Amino acid sequence: MAMALVPGVQGTTFAQATSKPLEFEVASVRQAAPAGSQPSSPGMARTTGAGAVTITSDRASYRGITLKSLLMMAYDLKPLQISGPAWIDSERYDIVANIPEGSTKEDVPAMLQHLLAERFRITLHTETKDHSGYILGIGKGGPKLKPSAPSANPDASRRQSSLSFTMGGSSTVMNFKGETMPAFADFLSHPLGRPVIDSTGLPGKFDIALPVSMGVIMPGAQETGADGSPVESDSSMSSLFTAIHDLGLKLDAGKVPLKCIVVDKAQKIPTEN
Repeated sequence: MAMALVPGVQGTTFAQATSKPLEFEVASVRQAAPAGSQPSSPGMARTTGAGAVTITSDRASYRGITLKSLLMMAYDLKPLQISGPAWIDSERYDIVANIPEGSTKEDVPAMLQHLLAERFRITLHTETKDHSGYILGIGKGGPKLKPSAPSANPDASRRQSSLSFTMGGSSTVMNFKGETMPAFADFLSHPLGRPVIDSTGLPGKFDIALPVSMGVIMPGAQETGADGSPVESDSSMSSLFTAIHDLGLKLDAGKVPLKCIVVDKAQKIPTEN
């Protein structure tokens, strides 16, 4: 395996360096056909401009996916955290891989890391770069957050948080259950389009109700006011800052350190199946 493992990248598992790595049983990796020449595949779990992904208990399928997007999924990173040759964001691939019996969906990213290293002969390294972003902190009046109710179930602490939506009127309430502040800050980076780091220092988990405009949930969606006129995106996003303020928190713009990976070498044509 020609891949240089990258310690310290968030969301990765590097314990495999000293033991047999998690890997798919059988995998097909091919260059994808040109866009528009493939018939649509039914039952895709997630379809975006970056391609389509389906993960089941026994198979992982990635259709029309760029190497950059594959690296994002393998290492749990955002686009701005990955750089390399221009083609990693343009060339597309189809991957179908069998997941070994007894494995979980949480094992798939590590399996994907191994597969990309093996088939694309990737060599990469890590860097810490300063990016324009936001710092999530505590407002002047102090936090107004509702701690999550303790559970008698000992496994509850290992459960992931949940997110649901309450639709009504001109706004939508995003309901977070069992959310930590670092995870909440990470979530905010998606609608804001910039990295957000947590500096609140608040431990534990919280139930958070966040009333925002639809433009926050669906960036790029055109909203209209009561008179039917378009609402500017800046006005829509201001609802997010207002909601954060009402929680007794604040978002300050600034430079934030971000762990990044740089692809030094990679084969554009993957090795044969």
